[in-house]
Amino acid sequence: MLAVARSAVDLGADVLTHASLTRVVTEPGPVTDTVCAVEITDRLSGAAYVTAADVVVNAAGSSVRDALGDLGPRSGLAVRRARSVHVLTHAVGGRDTVITRTRSGEPVAVSPWRGMSVVASGDVLEDLPSTADVDRVLDAAADVMRHTVTADEVIGTMFGERPALEDRIDGTYRSADRVRLDWHDGSHITGVLTVTGGTWTSARASGATVADALLRATRIHPARRFDSRVEPLHAALAEADRSRLATDLLATGVVDGPTADHLTRLYGSDAAAVADLVRADPRLGRRLSSDPARGDIAAQAVFAVTHEAAQTVDDVALRRLSGGVLGAPGHDELIAIAAVVEPLLGRASAAGDAPTTSTSDSR
Repeated sequence: MLAVARSAVDLGADVLTHASLTRVVTEPGPVTDTVCAVEITDRLSGAAYVTAADVVVNAAGSSVRDALGDLGPRSGLAVRRARSVHVLTHAVGGRDTVITRTRSGEPVAVSPWRGMSVVASGDVLEDLPSTADVDRVLDAAADVMRHTVTADEVIGTMFGERPALEDRIDGTYRSADRVRLDWHDGSHITGVLTVTGGTWTSARASGATVADALLRATRIHPARRFDSRVEPLHAALAEADRSRLATDLLATGVVDGPTADHLTRLYGSDAAAVADLVRADPRLGRRLSSDPARGDIAAQAVFAVTHEAAQTVDDVALRRLSGGVLGAPGHDELIAIAAVVEPLLGRASAAGDAPTTSTSDSR
């Protein structure tokens, strides 16, 4: 997600964090209301401001109807929440991602990640996650794998949510793998494009589809200036280039082998910038956790603030460092992170955002 955001910034976009949509601003007409701006509230400062736009893109996931406020009921959108769960366990597969189906037709995916495996199955139309979700994934995996993963072998879980759209033919709801664009024709609403469907895997292709639609509607530019099929995300490296960079970083003597591998896998070509922080201050090469599986170093916490728009201790601990994906950081790790970032954030900011251990988001 950070690579996508930084790629957008590289192309001239403004990216806001800790910002909430307060309301959609409209210009009422005799028949049609035109969306002309949005009001955004900074959740840290409480400040609110209005941003005008020729077109507002509503890409609020399963909340697309709610995001339109008073316009939601007349938008023609019929959306439910589709939830998926990913189970992190010890390595049960090979080096490649395997996607297959159970005998009943339910999809199962097993992907390697940091010496472990991530196991997932199909979406469910339920609002709240529960332990039954994990059991469902493990049961589906047991149907297609030689080794049965038990609940005791689960290291962690990650939940995702996306919109399930009503099929206008049979009235059922299903999550859409392909992106759907809705200009709300017939709803007497203009100036807003609602985007639903698609997956994380196809997100860049979906973004290109949205960009093309906006260009046709606004004629701001004659054509899109990027091609996601051939242009990599910010700092992305092919495996051979990543391995070469890891070797180069090790040769400098600034970081050890495991850290060089850790940084290049997380940051791509930006790993060199993280290593430069260690070169300038060797104290930033120390690990933040005594757990060898949590390989983050202090320089990453600094990089999160200086290059990745982290504004709070929680941002760093849970939404920038990779350790947050492995489960809630321990007390000592949180203290170590806070000690690094407090001078950069300012004590008032850090103190006002006491580290919590209840949530874990991926990078």
